[in-house]
Amino acid sequence: MNILIVGRGAREHCLAWKCRQNPNVEQIFVAKGNDGMKNVAQTVNIDENDVEKLVLFAKQNDIYLTIVGTETPLQMGITDPFLKNNLRIFAPSKQAAQIETSKIYAK
Repeated sequence: MNILIVGRGAREHCLAWKCRQNPNVEQIFVAKGNDGMKNVAQTVNIDENDVEKLVLFAKQNDIYLTIVGTETPLQMGITDPFLKNNLRIFAPSKQAAQIETSKIYAK
């Protein structure tokens, strides 16, 4: 199975490292990723906020599961377009992500 991880920081590197340990995982892609991740995943030159391109990439590369590690795509509602396209995604909905992204909402 192919995995797509969205983000470029230490959290996403850790997710890629752990996914790499699963023998069922064939390829791991990280968008946008960073050079330090190249030992555990293939970086993809798609900005983590470009939801449309991420959906297209997931479709074209037979992505079994997308994992979102960074906040901004969650705040933008990345989950909805993935679900509309019948793509598996591990991330909260836009509304649920507000608990993390909005201090006013959290209060």
